[in-house]
Amino acid sequence: MTDPKIKVVQGLFLVFQSVADEIKIFFKTLAGQLKPRDFQQLNQLSPERQLACVTAIANAGTIRLGIDFEQQVKPLIKEALSDF
Repeated sequence: MTDPKIKVVQGLFLVFQSVADEIKIFFKTLAGQLKPRDFQQLNQLSPERQLACVTAIANAGTIRLGIDFEQQVKPLIKEALSDF
């Protein structure tokens, strides 16, 4: 937060920060605005946050593209989970 006029309860801000990446990538996916740099930024996150973002992409993709997308993505998510 760079604007000194904005006041947020610290606990609420910390909670938001913990899901901010997933929220951003969910809505970018939903709007069809994902770029290669978005995936490059995922590589900089912890494995747990990467998984949360991939799940957000899958969820938004299902809304945007339908059930076929979900069926194609589920095996990829299971494969990614096997690495944990």
